[in-house]
This record gives sequence, C-alpha cells and structure tokens, in this order.
Amino acid sequence: MLVGLERPDEGRVLFDGQDVSRSHGAARKRLRRSVQMVFQDPLTSLNPRLTVLDLVAEPLDVHGLARGAARRDRVAELLELVGLSPEMMRRFPHEFSGGQRQRIGIARALATEPSVIVCDEPVSALDVSVQAQVVNLLAELQERLGIGLIFIAHDLAVVRHVSHRVAVMYLGRLAELGDAATVYETPGHPYTEALLSAAPIRHPRERGRERVVLQGDPPSPVSPPPGRRFHTRCRYAQDICSTQTPPLEPHTGNRTVACHFPLTPRP
Repeated sequence: MLVGLERPDEGRVLFDGQDVSRSHGAARKRLRRSVQMVFQDPLTSLNPRLTVLDLVAEPLDVHGLARGAARRDRVAELLELVGLSPEMMRRFPHEFSGGQRQRIGIARALATEPSVIVCDEPVSALDVSVQAQVVNLLAELQERLGIGLIFIAHDLAVVRHVSHRVAVMYLGRLAELGDAATVYETPGHPYTEALLSAAPIRHPRERGRERVVLQGDPPSPVSPPPGRRFHTRCRYAQDICSTQTPPLEPHTGNRTVACHFPLTPRP
C-alpha cells in the first residue's frame, strides 16, 4: 500500500503528510520516486529480457533523471555501491547468483535516491551464507545514505540485526510496536512472547528460558475471531478478550501494545 501496488480498504496510509492512496498525477510520481521497493524473489522481480544496464536504469528513464552517457555512468555508480562490477551491466539476470541478483534489485531501488525502501522478505529466497551479506549491505547503505528501511521478515535474528524499531503483527493487526531492544528483551504482548520463545537459542544462558507453546491452529485471516484476534490461542485470555478489540496503547519501555492484559517486565 505504501508503494501504491494495493489500495487500503479503510483508513489512510500517510507518507510525509500525504495520503498515498489519494495522490494522483505529478504528486503520485514524486511519491514513487521517494518510495522504492526490493522484492522477495530477485529472479522473478527482474525482467529476464533486459540487461542489468536497462534494469537498473529503468527508474532513471521513468523519472527522466539521466540520459546517454550520464545514464550509463549512474548505473556504474549504483553497481559499485552494492558491491558489483560495472563490467557486469551488459549481462542478463540468469547469469548471476541469487545474492548478486538481489544486489541488482537493491541498485535499482537506489536509482531514484529514495528516502524510504520497502524490503519485502529480501533474504528469504537466498542461501543462508548469502543472507548475512545482503543484510549487512542494506544496513551499511541505510547508515551511509540515510535511507529509511521498512524491513518485512519472519526471521527474528535478521529483524533484530537490522531494525531500530520493530512492529509485531498478528492476523493483519499490530500487536506491539517499539524499540527493537525493548521488544526483544521484554515483550509486552503474549504473541511477541511466544514468537521470541520459538527462536533458536543464541547463547547458553538462554537455555533456561520458558518455551511458550501456542494451542490450536491459527484462525483464518479471512474470518478472524472477534475481539482480540489472538485470544483463541492466548494463555492469558479472559472473557473481555473475546468481545472487545484492545487499542494500541503506551506501555513500558517506549512502546505501544494492543492487549487488555499486557505483560509486565520481569525484574
């Protein structure tokens, strides 16, 4: 919805004070230059009939940012920025590895000098040995260029490494939003607690932590349960949870939690 590929059924999506779903014409074009996207599968998100030169230069062509020699020079600069050789620009996507293809996708997203890049599971289709390289590249680019990253992922270790703030969602609703360190160390929502307890142990001192096993199966997102959507699997649920939807309210540690009975940090 932020990049304009889908429209919200209700509510608004604001970017820099502008309602994304209501922007048209020149305003929408400016918005698309400011918000770019890196897709999950680098192979299917790159046109197999185009060379790397034309793939990375496509945003430059759409927005009229560079032509001729300046266009080629800009592509060379972007490839070097993501750790690829400019000599590769005459090749096609199938001639690259998965990690290299994702770097090409990142270079294309950077072409318009955006202020925000939406990264939709950008490493889940890559080998584990390559994932860290791409995640570190994104973190370096974020710090170097001052770009905001909206990083969507299920890998909790990757999220923790790359994020300053973390939003946890369940069946399409925000369960918890706060600073990464706070959310990971002292979860405020029962679903966040269960997620973190299922993550692999990173350090021997974590071996004694409690394992939270959720009961039952996840409800259908097409027909979610009434009230708090997580109540059918929550061990803390009470009668009010099945009838009233809790608002996202301030909780301890600079974060907000949508729960009638949020967890309190352990001393």
